[in-house]
Amino acid sequence: SLEKIFVQITSTNICDLVMSIVIMVVVFIVKELNDRYRAKLPVPIPIEVIMTIITCGVSYGFNFAERYNVQVVGKMVSGYESPIPPSIEVFQESAVEAFPVAIVGFAVAFSVAKVYSVKHDYPIDGNQELVAFGVSNIFGAAFRSFAASTALSRTAVQESSGGKTQIAGLISAMMAMIVTVALGFLLEPLPR
Repeated sequence: SLEKIFVQITSTNICDLVMSIVIMVVVFIVKELNDRYRAKLPVPIPIEVIMTIITCGVSYGFNFAERYNVQVVGKMVSGYESPIPPSIEVFQESAVEAFPVAIVGFAVAFSVAKVYSVKHDYPIDGNQELVAFGVSNIFGAAFRSFAASTALSRTAVQESSGGKTQIAGLISAMMAMIVTVALGFLLEPLPR
């Protein structure tokens, strides 16, 4: 009946709303504590990771997907695709559309890099950045990956947690690889 549908929609929306508000409040409070006690903490509290783990556990424990009809990540494919050679046909069909996307992606990435280079007082070379993007995207395309660009939020999180060298990027990439290859199934109950 219409009343049952309304109750189900309302309970789903309320569950999503309450969960979102609780997560935002906790993350905000811990971020403020990280800023306030920066000198006393050896490393900032990784609240994003902690909240992801807690949310996955709560979602799995209370069965949010079936009980409250909350959309979750669901089945994740583990591992990587096998490499493929480039397709000339795809290149011919998408070269015109890909060019402006590549320019905008590079411009955004370079501007973010420029902001942090000024903030931390180190030089940056636009040509080197362009070559790095080209090589990484050519390599990634062979494995059917998304085009590489910058993620301002990820850059800000890495910078706020103290990551300032290439080692921080390598550690971040290794963690993503471990999750993709071995631990992806643990993120299946994560609410979207």
